[in-house]
Amino acid sequence: MSAPPDPWTLPSAAAFLDEIEAAAEGGLVLVEEDPTAPAGLSDALIQRFRQRDWVVERLCPEEAAPPAACLAAAFGTAHTIEGLQSSALIDHVILVDLSGLVTSALHSWRVFSERFYDACQQRQTIGLAIILVGVRDTGSI
Repeated sequence: MSAPPDPWTLPSAAAFLDEIEAAAEGGLVLVEEDPTAPAGLSDALIQRFRQRDWVVERLCPEEAAPPAACLAAAFGTAHTIEGLQSSALIDHVILVDLSGLVTSALHSWRVFSERFYDACQQRQTIGLAIILVGVRDTGSI
């Protein structure tokens, strides 16, 4: 008996991954938590980006850690939005799993993501791509 196919290779799930992958070119992607989605979203995204020869990191932030510091530590860059948008980080992506954070801890990630998005809109070249997964409610982030 053969193993069932990877659900992320099925047409609708693969199309969802395509959308996330394309959106990452803009610098920031928010992926809401979906209890009906198949397991393994982060692993499927990591596999896709590695196939494109991107440098991929995964982060599960701690409650009190400032977002820029968490992200910068993964790549050894300055703890600023400018540092994260450095051309040295082109073709680098980080998947940040926010599902373990309490709602009050999401405030700093919401503020950071707004600032990072605004900065991305003002640049022609995007350094680090950030994918925030496990977002319970886009209003809280």
